[in-house]
Amino acid sequence: MADTPISQMTPFTPLARMLLPVADPALGNGLKNGSVSILALASYFGGISSIGVANAIVTTDALGNISGQQVIPTGGTVPITLAALAASVATDNNAGALIAAETTRAEAAEATLTSNLASEATTRATADATNANAITAETTRAEAAEATLTGNLASEVTARSAAISSEATTRATADATNANAITAETTRAEAAEATLQPKAANTDTVIAANALVWSSSLVLPWATESTVYATATSNATLAFPTGAPAGTKITLIITQDATGSRLLAFAAGFVNPLGIVPVLSTAPGAVDVLDFYMLPSGKCMVLPIYGVA
Repeated sequence: MADTPISQMTPFTPLARMLLPVADPALGNGLKNGSVSILALASYFGGISSIGVANAIVTTDALGNISGQQVIPTGGTVPITLAALAASVATDNNAGALIAAETTRAEAAEATLTSNLASEATTRATADATNANAITAETTRAEAAEATLTGNLASEVTARSAAISSEATTRATADATNANAITAETTRAEAAEATLQPKAANTDTVIAANALVWSSSLVLPWATESTVYATATSNATLAFPTGAPAGTKITLIITQDATGSRLLAFAAGFVNPLGIVPVLSTAPGAVDVLDFYMLPSGKCMVLPIYGVA
């Protein structure tokens, strides 16, 4: 690149190629015709042994021409040496490079940050969508579980209501059955009581008129009496009523004496319902009522109708 006179400089002219008028302090007249670049000037002063570059001081006038040993920047008051001027130029160049490098680094950092922000936004959007899907799925599962539970509760209530209704019906039926049984039993008891009451009412008369003397061998007055009374004072055997007409009946009322536990046996020819032979009550003063029926077969059936153990 060629050197450029100061009058022809542009903002793009390298400072090292700028041509300046020079005053040479080594010359007697103090001036040197022509002009030289700062690069050449630095070489020139660097080649003079008695004057180092650091001590080579020049000045410029208002037009920028060098006219002396001091360099005072236009409008300034600070002296500057060629070495300082060269260092300033290098510093400016370095500063520009640093600014460019810093700008590049800042732009790269900005691009990285922008990319990271975009990536973070994408990641968060994906996470939000995933969370929304998870929440929707969990809500659906909870609603399904609630519906199932509600259905199960409804089924349980229906089943229990049916069971309670069935139980109520069963109990009502059982109560009605029990009521009927109680009524029937009451009727039977009342009928039995009605049967016994006349017998009890006539006991005194029977005792007085139809007393049977107790002995170890008893014979019932079958032909003359329908009801007889006796007090058991010992064990006895009842004789078979030979000759008694079929269809006739006699009642024997037995009372245990103060000792009690008197036994009554039956001679051959007596029969008992279901084969059960009557046994007298054993307590002192206990009363037993026995009915005897003559059967067409010639047998005599014994039927116990009352007893107090």
